[in-house]
Amino acid sequence: SRLGLRRELVQAGWRGSRALERYLAARASLALALPLAAYVLARPATLLVALSLSLSTAAFGYYLPMVWMRAQRADRQARLLKAFPNALDMLVSCLEAGLGLDPSLRRVARELEPSAPELAGELQTVFDESAAGIPRISTLRHLDERTGLSEFSSLVNVMADAERYGASIAASIRSHAQLVRRRRA
Repeated sequence: SRLGLRRELVQAGWRGSRALERYLAARASLALALPLAAYVLARPATLLVALSLSLSTAAFGYYLPMVWMRAQRADRQARLLKAFPNALDMLVSCLEAGLGLDPSLRRVARELEPSAPELAGELQTVFDESAAGIPRISTLRHLDERTGLSEFSSLVNVMADAERYGASIAASIRSHAQLVRRRRA
């Protein structure tokens, strides 16, 4: 579906308003251009060879952007996941120092910028959405959708439960950070 494909593109880091159109155009262009180039370069002698060459290069051209996008998505998710436990620790430190959740997110985003720019950008987006008046749980769910990682989904659930039941967000995040570190080990 288009929505699922758009979500995959966002998770790969392709957020532009025309990212989906560009991706689909690349798939179509490569599916048409590669068979033409292969035909011109190979100059097949028989119709059967020409047909098989055209079909195989068209399929290759059509699927190449998908493979490339999914590889970028996996790389981006690995980078996000690598920086995630340290971000949680910094977030807990900020919360325990008396900062609210929004200023803590902003502070962590600033601190992570040099070492983990993708995660810093995601946290800054959460802060910006919250500052724009979007409810915190919604901003966190958007974070989960943009990353596609179960660890972020679990964090959203932990924070939603802490907010709903009045538990300490810092303690909830600290226990979640320990769980994430155990899973990585």
